[in-house]
Amino acid sequence: KIQSRIIFSAQDIENHFPTKFTHEQLKNLKNNGLGIVSSYSMYSDFKRQRFFSFQHLTFQEFLGAYHLSTLDVDHQKMMLERHGNNPSMREVWKFFFGIIKSTDNAAVLYDKLAQLNPAKGVETLFLCRCAFETQGEDCSQELCHQLLSSRECQKMDISNIVLSSPDCSAIGFVLYNGPLEVRQLLMNYCQVGVEGIEALKAQLSKSPIEFENISNFQIRSQLNPLGEKGAMALKSILSKMPNLLELRLYGNQLKSEKLAIIEPVICSMRDLRVLVLTKNDLG
Repeated sequence: KIQSRIIFSAQDIENHFPTKFTHEQLKNLKNNGLGIVSSYSMYSDFKRQRFFSFQHLTFQEFLGAYHLSTLDVDHQKMMLERHGNNPSMREVWKFFFGIIKSTDNAAVLYDKLAQLNPAKGVETLFLCRCAFETQGEDCSQELCHQLLSSRECQKMDISNIVLSSPDCSAIGFVLYNGPLEVRQLLMNYCQVGVEGIEALKAQLSKSPIEFENISNFQIRSQLNPLGEKGAMALKSILSKMPNLLELRLYGNQLKSEKLAIIEPVICSMRDLRVLVLTKNDLG
């Protein structure tokens, strides 16, 4: 069972770290907490006692990931089997792959994680974020290949999830490392906005080759419209997808002047069969 927040006492710290704290430090700990932990009082057996918890769950998640990184690979696989598809453990696994990215076992463990998260958009995004944590290492490309090859029909569907800029960077990073392995990129109702589309563009623009196998690209950002800056980034992205058969830009509030920015790229797509520009205030 995974505890969402660990609560411990000063006695717990003394028992686990008997030589790490001086008497004065322990006294200060009991009164004030210790850096990344907060202290508070509770009554137990009619006695007032001091307890502690981490000030932010992120500290606990990182330390949990660090502990997992110290285990042997068999124990790591066992923990993945138990908790690799547990939503409350996703931040832990992101940290974990960032820590072990230079080890020989990163690809094997990531493959196991991909098997445990096979379908949903939120699972695909989670795998993108874990792969993104390995950037700069030799295993990055292999991990991205494992992710893309595990998606049914070579489709990256991350619709109906509000995406942050780091999310969009992670998606772009995976595509950059497997430019010929995706046929559909669906980002409907993700509210990517200007920052998100620019983050995606920054990653895709690194690719020395075009994403020539992508035939279907959809993006809807009604509540966080792309605007003029977003249109410029969108133009750059579309220029890397020359063989689109279907392009849906429903509800991005591009307006006529913004649409004019991407019009030359769209007109150059000779194979385009479906173009949706509904609810863009075109006038």
